[in-house]
Amino acid sequence: MAATSGIGVSGELAQAFSAAVETKNVRFIKVDIQNESLVPVTSVDVSGSLNDDLALLQDHLEEDGPCFVLARLDDPPAEWLVISYVPESAKVRQKMLYASTRNALTKSLGSTVFTDSLFATSKADITPDAYAAHKRHQAAPKPLSAREQEMADIKAAEREAGATYEGSRARQNHLGTRDIGYTWLEDAREAVSDLRAGEGSRLVILQINESEQIGLCKSVPIEDVGAISETIPLSEPSYCLFAWQNASPNGRDIAFIYSCPGASPIKSRMVYSTGALVIFKQARELLGEERGFVLASRKIETSDPRELTEVFLKEEMNMDSDQRDQEGDVETCDGRSPDSEEFRSITMPRLLICFTMLGIRVQKAGFTPVVLRTRLVFSFRNYSTPVRTPKSKVWVSADEAVKSVRSGDVLLCGGFGLAGVPDTLLAALVKRKDVGSLTAVSNNAGAGDSGLGKLFNSKQVDKIIASYPGGNKAFEAMYLKGEVSLELCPQGSLIERIRAHAAGIPAFFSPTGASTAVEEGAIPVRYNEGGFANGVKISGVKKETREFDGRKYVMETAIPGDVAFIRAWRVDEVGNCVFRFAQNNFNTAMAKNARLTIVEADEIVPVGSLDASTIHIPGIYVDRVVSATEPKRIEFVTLASSETAGESEPLTPEKAAALAQRHKIAKRAAKEIQDGFYVNLGIGMPTLVPEHLPQGVHVWLQSENGVLGMGPYPTKDQVDPDLINAGKETITLVPGASIFDSSESFAMIRGGHIDVAILGAMQVSQAGDIANFMIPGKLVKGIGGAMDLVSNPDKTKVIVVMEHCAKDGSPKILKQCNLPLTGARTVSQIITELAVFNVDRKSGVLELVELQEGATLEEVRAKTGCDFKVARDLSKL
Repeated sequence: MAATSGIGVSGELAQAFSAAVETKNVRFIKVDIQNESLVPVTSVDVSGSLNDDLALLQDHLEEDGPCFVLARLDDPPAEWLVISYVPESAKVRQKMLYASTRNALTKSLGSTVFTDSLFATSKADITPDAYAAHKRHQAAPKPLSAREQEMADIKAAEREAGATYEGSRARQNHLGTRDIGYTWLEDAREAVSDLRAGEGSRLVILQINESEQIGLCKSVPIEDVGAISETIPLSEPSYCLFAWQNASPNGRDIAFIYSCPGASPIKSRMVYSTGALVIFKQARELLGEERGFVLASRKIETSDPRELTEVFLKEEMNMDSDQRDQEGDVETCDGRSPDSEEFRSITMPRLLICFTMLGIRVQKAGFTPVVLRTRLVFSFRNYSTPVRTPKSKVWVSADEAVKSVRSGDVLLCGGFGLAGVPDTLLAALVKRKDVGSLTAVSNNAGAGDSGLGKLFNSKQVDKIIASYPGGNKAFEAMYLKGEVSLELCPQGSLIERIRAHAAGIPAFFSPTGASTAVEEGAIPVRYNEGGFANGVKISGVKKETREFDGRKYVMETAIPGDVAFIRAWRVDEVGNCVFRFAQNNFNTAMAKNARLTIVEADEIVPVGSLDASTIHIPGIYVDRVVSATEPKRIEFVTLASSETAGESEPLTPEKAAALAQRHKIAKRAAKEIQDGFYVNLGIGMPTLVPEHLPQGVHVWLQSENGVLGMGPYPTKDQVDPDLINAGKETITLVPGASIFDSSESFAMIRGGHIDVAILGAMQVSQAGDIANFMIPGKLVKGIGGAMDLVSNPDKTKVIVVMEHCAKDGSPKILKQCNLPLTGARTVSQIITELAVFNVDRKSGVLELVELQEGATLEEVRAKTGCDFKVARDLSKL
C-alpha cells in the first residue's frame, strides 16, 4: 500500500495556468490546497523583472499559511519556477500535505515547464537577495558526480532508516522515512511499555490527536487473533502494537501494525503514512530488549484490518519459516535434503561458480574488496504462489458499507436510466442524515424515488455533473430555482472524463462540444436564489481549445471520485464483477475511478465461480461488496405493436394526424440507410425509422448505453430491465448483437465508425448547425450523446428529422440558431414533413432537393427562415 496524497490539480488551476503560459503577462500564480484539490488563489501580472516582482509577492504570503507559487522566469519566459512556501509555524499536517503534493502539481501542469524550484520557510526566503543566493548556489561546482551523490544519498537514507536486508518478498513496506515532531502522551507511553512485562496477548492502538500528539486509543487483551480485525478502526488510520503469545520459538512476539484503511480521509492517510517509521522507532525504544521481547523488525501494513487473520500475521512475520528452520525440516523442490551427498554434489559447484562470477564483477567494477562475515541460510521452495483462501470483500449490509461516505464527497453513481442503478446503496445513504453537500456524478439524475432521485428528494446533493438530467422533473425544477448546481457535460465526454482519472490521465482533447456552449462555458452552473429571473450565481467555465489537423478540439479534465456506487449481476467474494446486458454502461469506468468502490450484486458467488475470461471488472478495483435488495425498475416499458393492438385508447384526430406526420418523416429518412449500415437513432421520432426500412435492408442499430444490434420492442414475456436503449425503452437483441460499456460505445461514435446518425432538433441553421438540448431558463433536458454523435460529420452522416415549424408556427430552419448549439456545421441532411434539404457544411449553403407529397415550393419558402438553393431536377422529384 503506497502512500499518496490523492490531491490533484483542479480544472480551474489547469485553465488558469494554461492561459498564463499563452498570454505571457502573468508573473505569479498563488496555489492553495482547498477541499483536497489544488486551486488558484490569486495571480500577479508581470510589471518588471523577476527580481523586481518578488517584492510584490510578499503581500500575498501569510506568516503561517503554506502555499505554492508558480513564478514565470525572465529568460526564457516560457519556463517557470515553482516555489514551495511552508512556514516553520505551519501545522505539521499542512507541512506533510504540501510536501507530498508538490510533485503532483508540477507533473499535472507539465514537468518540463518547471525548470527550477525553490523551498522557503519564511518570507525572507523569497526576496530578491534570497533568490540571487539561490542562483549562486545552483551555479556553484558540485563536489560529487551525480552517481557519487546518488550513492551517498542512498547510504545516508539507509543509515537514517536503520534498514536491514529482509529478503525478497512480493509484499514490500512503503513506510515514510522522515522524522516528525510528534510527542507521546503518558497513557500511550505506559501502554506500550507495559507490553514488555505483560503476559498473554494484548493489542495497543495509538492514534494522532488534534494537537498532533500520539495518544492511546485503546489497550485490550486478545484471546483470539481473529478479534484484531474487529478491534482496529475500519474508517481511520492507526498504529498498533500486538503482543502475541504463540508457539513460535520466541514464545511471545510483538508486531508493529500500520493500518491505513482506503476509506479514511486523504489528509489523515498522508500524516499517518509519513509518521509511521518514527513511531515504530520510538516504540522500539520504549520496549527496549528486556526479557527478549523486542519489537519485530518487520513492520506490517494493511489497508483493510479485516485481513489480519492468524494465517496472515504468521506469514508476514515469517513465523512458519522460522519454525521450519528450527525443526530442521527443509527440503529442496524435488524432495532432496540439503544435507544429502547428492544435493551437495550438484549444488555446491553451482554456488562456487556464482560467487566466483560475483568476485569477477566486483573486480571489474573497481570496488575495494570487503571481507564479509556472514551465515549462509538456504531456503528452498517451489516456484509457485501458495494456495490460500483470499480475504472476502463482502460486507454484511449496505448500511455498514456506506458508513465511510462523508459530506462533500464526490459520489459516482453508476447506471443508465434505471438499468444498473445501485438503488440498494443509495437507499442506505439516504438514511445517513449527517451526510450532505454531495457532488453527484451520473449520466442522469434518476427518476422519482430511484437512482439519484432518492438523494435529490432527501436534499443531500448540492451539485450534479451529468449528461441528461431532464428525466427527473423534481431536479429540473430545483435547478431552475437556483437550489442545486449543474455541470452539464456531453455523455461521451463525461464517461471519458471518468475513465481518464481511472487511467491516470489528468486531461484530454475531444472534438465533442467544439464551437458550442460547452466550449464557451455559456451554460450556467447555478442560478441565484429565486431562479433564472434573478440571474446567474455560478457561471460555466470556458474551456481551452486547440487545433489538430485543421479541426478544433476541446480540453476536458478528468473527474476524480471519492466513492463509487455500482450495481452488477454476479460478483465473487474478492470483487470480480460480471454485468448482465446493459447493466454495464457507466458502471465499469466508475468502479475503476473512485478511492472507495462499493458494488451491490444481484448474486454473490464463491471465489472461482466466475470464468476469468468473462469478468468485466477485476477485483483490484473493488473495495466492498453487498447484496442488492432493491428491485430492478424500468423507466419506459415499450412493447411490440402486436402486444398493444386493441389495448390502447383510440387517438383523437389531432394526435392521429401528428403521428401520421411523424411516420411520414421517418419513412423518408429510412431511404437514406443502406444494407449493412451501422446506425445510431436519437430518441423520439428517429426510433420510428426501422419500421420503414425497405425490404432486404438489414442494419445494425447502435445505442449510446452500450448496445450494438438492437432488435424490435419486446413482447410482455421478453421484457427485461437490463435491456434498454438510449431512450430508456425496453428492447430485444438480434442475433450477432454485442454489449459493452459506455466508454467503448462513444469510442465507436467519436471515431467515426457509425455510418449514419439520425437525430431530432429544435433548430437547424443553413450551415448545418444544430440545437436540440435546452431552452435557457425553461427547459433542461440535457445534452445526452447528441454532441458526440455530431462530432465527426466527415465520417458519420448526420440527418435531422423534425417538423418544419415549431408549435407557435415559427420556422425551425434558420439562417442562424438562437438556441445553444449541439454542434457547429455538422448536419448533412434535413428531412421534414414538407421537404428534404442537403447541407453544404463548408460553404454554409442549403439546397432543397425534394418536396414531400402535398407540399409546394411557395409553402416551403414561406415556412423556412433562411435562403436556400433549389435543385434543377426538383420537378422530377
